[in-house]
Amino acid sequence: MLSFLFQLEGTYHDLLAWAIFAQKEDLASIFWSKCENPLLTAIMASSILNTMAERVNTAKDLNLYNDLLKHSRLFEKRALYLMNSLYEENNKGCMSLVNTEDKVWGIRVAPVECAFDNGMIDVVGHPCVQRLLNRVWYKDSASIWRDWIKSLFCFRDHAAWTSPAMMFLIHYLLMLGILIAYSAFLLSDVKGIKTFGDIGVYELLLYLWITADAIEEIFLKELLQFSWIVFVFIVCAGVMYHSNMYPNHNDMWPKKGAEIEHWRIWKILSLPYWQLYGELSLDVLKGETNSNGTCTFNESEWEKNTDIERCVEYDWAIMVVAAMYMVISNLLLFNLIIALFSYRFEEVQNNSDRLWKYWRFEIIRDYSTRYPVPFNVFLHMFICICKSCSKYIVLRLIEDY
Repeated sequence: MLSFLFQLEGTYHDLLAWAIFAQKEDLASIFWSKCENPLLTAIMASSILNTMAERVNTAKDLNLYNDLLKHSRLFEKRALYLMNSLYEENNKGCMSLVNTEDKVWGIRVAPVECAFDNGMIDVVGHPCVQRLLNRVWYKDSASIWRDWIKSLFCFRDHAAWTSPAMMFLIHYLLMLGILIAYSAFLLSDVKGIKTFGDIGVYELLLYLWITADAIEEIFLKELLQFSWIVFVFIVCAGVMYHSNMYPNHNDMWPKKGAEIEHWRIWKILSLPYWQLYGELSLDVLKGETNSNGTCTFNESEWEKNTDIERCVEYDWAIMVVAAMYMVISNLLLFNLIIALFSYRFEEVQNNSDRLWKYWRFEIIRDYSTRYPVPFNVFLHMFICICKSCSKYIVLRLIEDY
């Protein structure tokens, strides 16, 4: 009888999935009410419907998109209603429930993790989740930062010293130290590096920090969305400039033994890059700088001596390329990036409290598992070695058995 009931519970989940994909809103409501763990089921159902709506929006089916989005918000409201009811009755039980993993449709996840991964801001911003995040941030050692600082000096309470808040504090204290080292590095006498011994202590710390921090951090996603487009335009314009200013040039790639500052790629990229900031360099494009004595038309001279530049051979197509490039880059791409950041700023400003609660979850989850920079490199290597050794030992035990 019990096995039949467990099978029946799984059947309700299957029927709910069918009702969601078939857009049977009334039936979905009935099947959901019969499902085990209705909170996690509602969050997952809302996530599935929201994903379906995004796919439909790509196909420009507006009516279906609105229906799916409405159905998704309905399940999100059900999840919020359950959380409100549970939190009023038993706040500790509610916090435990939202952070407990369960399996629905073959996916094992906690309700709060599922809500965050699918962008459900109101669910993550619920007082139950925010109170749970306080417990995770201070590792049950305190509820506010003043009590947490007091617990640090109570050496019997080790939770405060291993909490995500402590990792956060250590990380930014180390960042302060690296800023001081960076200032000392800038004030020191920087010479060319020929051997490893030429690298100073401050410079070595700076390189180590940059490498270690790059492993943990991710650059601005909004900026990266358009950076590659700008890079493509810079390369295209630079190649067009170079092919017209220096026709039949045969050292596009660095020659053997050539120093890095004499690579031709910098000549190609520098002119269109600085034009983005208003440095037009029209005199260079027209060849008016040929008379300054730093260039020559003699091929044998500029090939033998890398300090002597080849003179520009002016062509009317250069100015056409420059005009088109400036219109596209300055008037279109830059304004598009500015408009994007303005939109994001207004969106964050209007929903600052909701978004702060939402992204607070990401910060706490991050510092619950990350290690302070630059020690993260060595700790990650140590963990990888330990995992490899444990796998090897397990395999040997299986073979011996």
